[in-house]
Amino acid sequence: MIAPTTTNQDNLITAEEFNRRVKQWGEKVRAESHGALTAMTKDYSGRLRSRLKDVVSLGKDDGVAKWVGFRFERYGVFVSYGVGRGWIRQGDTVVRARRVHKGEEIYTQLRNKGYSKKEIAQYSIPLSSPAKPRVPKNWLDPMIDRHIAELADIAGEYYGDESMRHVLEEFDRMRIVKKTTNVK
Repeated sequence: MIAPTTTNQDNLITAEEFNRRVKQWGEKVRAESHGALTAMTKDYSGRLRSRLKDVVSLGKDDGVAKWVGFRFERYGVFVSYGVGRGWIRQGDTVVRARRVHKGEEIYTQLRNKGYSKKEIAQYSIPLSSPAKPRVPKNWLDPMIDRHIAELADIAGEYYGDESMRHVLEEFDRMRIVKKTTNVK
């Protein structure tokens, strides 16, 4: 850990204490998310759980924590959405789907409408829903939501109330954003 070169008398905690508490916050959220993954997802290889890491970036100039985030396998986003391997989101619902293949009538229709081959490759056709639909596993966002006020308090103790407001306004950037997409 890098110690800051100057101290600010207005801070309620030192830079070292601030960095330690931010790291602890990230570890707590990671541990709870890991627990949620373990409880919710028995079908995955464990790579997502084993590679879930909390990361705190320290500023090069003063050694104070600048941001905290989480790194995990890319497919963790698909788990959170409930999509992948033949499942797509249609509005807020997860449904079975399949890709359009060359030679099908719909492929020709889409090409005649001006769609490129690349656009058609991303086109999915919803199928009838099976008896047991896939359910999204919300494994990270609830833990961030539950503890974001604690992070804002930590930032407020070091930087002041303006920083606490900033953390609360910007916390959506930490979360896995679920954009509603329209199926073409």
